[in-house]
Amino acid sequence: MIIAVFSKLEKDCIIGERLYYLFDVGIATAFIILRATELGLAAHPIAGFNEEKAKIVLEIPNEMRLITLIIIGKHSKEINPVLSESMKLGKKQDLLEMI
Repeated sequence: MIIAVFSKLEKDCIIGERLYYLFDVGIATAFIILRATELGLAAHPIAGFNEEKAKIVLEIPNEMRLITLIIIGKHSKEINPVLSESMKLGKKQDLLEMI
Protein backbone atom coordinates (compact mmCIF):
# COMPACT_ATOMS: atom_id res chain seq x y z
CA MET A 1 0.00 0.00 0.00
CA ILE A 2 1.16 3.53 -0.64
CA ILE A 3 -0.23 6.42 1.41
CA ALA A 4 0.19 9.88 -0.08
CA VAL A 5 0.69 12.53 2.60
CA PHE A 6 -0.25 15.97 1.37
CA SER A 7 -1.52 19.27 2.69
CA LYS A 8 -1.24 22.97 2.05
CA LEU A 9 0.09 25.94 3.93
CA GLU A 10 -3.32 27.43 4.69
CA LYS A 11 -4.49 24.29 6.54
CA ASP A 12 -2.59 25.28 9.69
CA CYS A 13 -1.17 28.28 11.49
CA ILE A 14 1.93 30.23 10.56
CA ILE A 15 3.89 31.87 13.36
CA GLY A 16 6.81 33.93 12.16
CA GLU A 17 8.59 31.78 9.62
CA ARG A 18 7.34 28.49 11.09
CA LEU A 19 5.00 26.57 8.81
CA TYR A 20 3.10 24.41 11.27
CA TYR A 21 1.36 22.33 8.61
CA LEU A 22 4.70 20.59 7.98
CA PHE A 23 5.13 19.85 11.69
CA ASP A 24 1.60 18.47 12.01
CA VAL A 25 1.92 16.36 8.88
CA GLY A 26 5.19 14.97 10.26
CA ILE A 27 3.47 13.94 13.48
CA ALA A 28 0.61 12.31 11.56
CA THR A 29 3.11 10.46 9.34
CA ALA A 30 4.97 9.18 12.39
CA PHE A 31 1.76 7.85 13.93
CA ILE A 32 0.82 6.06 10.71
CA ILE A 33 4.24 4.39 10.68
CA LEU A 34 3.98 3.48 14.38
CA ARG A 35 0.53 1.94 13.91
CA ALA A 36 1.66 -0.06 10.89
CA THR A 37 4.59 -1.35 12.94
CA GLU A 38 2.24 -2.30 15.79
CA LEU A 39 0.24 -4.32 13.27
CA GLY A 40 3.37 -6.19 12.22
CA LEU A 41 3.79 -4.38 8.92
CA ALA A 42 6.82 -2.67 7.42
CA ALA A 43 6.37 1.07 6.82
CA HIS A 44 8.81 3.51 5.27
CA PRO A 45 8.35 7.15 4.22
CA ILE A 46 10.05 8.14 0.98
CA ALA A 47 10.95 11.44 -0.61
CA GLY A 48 12.60 10.14 -3.77
CA PHE A 49 9.77 10.87 -6.17
CA ASN A 50 8.85 13.56 -8.65
CA GLU A 51 6.21 15.60 -6.84
CA GLU A 52 4.52 17.02 -9.94
CA LYS A 53 4.28 13.65 -11.72
CA ALA A 54 3.05 11.90 -8.57
CA LYS A 55 0.37 14.57 -8.04
CA ILE A 56 -0.88 14.01 -11.59
CA VAL A 57 -1.04 10.23 -11.17
CA LEU A 58 -2.71 10.50 -7.75
CA GLU A 59 -5.00 13.35 -8.85
CA ILE A 60 -3.85 15.61 -6.02
CA PRO A 61 -4.89 19.24 -6.60
CA ASN A 62 -2.13 21.61 -7.72
CA GLU A 63 -2.52 23.83 -4.65
CA MET A 64 -1.59 20.94 -2.35
CA ARG A 65 1.97 19.99 -1.44
CA LEU A 66 2.82 16.27 -1.68
CA ILE A 67 5.13 15.91 1.29
CA THR A 68 5.87 12.19 1.40
CA LEU A 69 4.71 8.78 0.31
CA ILE A 70 4.52 6.07 2.96
CA ILE A 71 5.16 2.59 1.64
CA ILE A 72 3.47 -0.11 3.76
CA GLY A 73 3.73 -3.85 3.25
CA LYS A 74 4.34 -7.19 4.88
CA HIS A 75 7.73 -8.41 5.99
CA SER A 76 9.09 -11.14 3.76
CA LYS A 77 10.91 -14.29 4.81
CA GLU A 78 12.62 -14.38 1.43
CA ILE A 79 15.18 -11.92 0.17
CA ASN A 80 14.42 -10.35 -3.19
CA PRO A 81 17.14 -11.44 -5.65
CA VAL A 82 17.05 -8.01 -7.34
CA LEU A 83 18.56 -6.32 -4.26
CA SER A 84 22.23 -5.30 -4.18
CA GLU A 85 24.59 -7.22 -1.91
CA SER A 86 24.64 -4.44 0.70
CA MET A 87 20.84 -4.28 0.67
CA LYS A 88 20.67 -8.07 1.08
CA LEU A 89 22.90 -7.83 4.15
CA GLY A 90 20.52 -5.33 5.68
CA LYS A 91 17.55 -7.52 4.84
CA LYS A 92 19.22 -10.59 6.37
CA GLN A 93 19.79 -8.64 9.58
CA ASP A 94 16.13 -7.55 9.63
CA LEU A 95 15.06 -11.16 9.18
CA LEU A 96 17.29 -12.36 12.00
CA GLU A 97 15.82 -9.75 14.33
CA MET A 98 12.29 -10.90 13.45
CA ILE A 99 12.98 -14.56 14.35
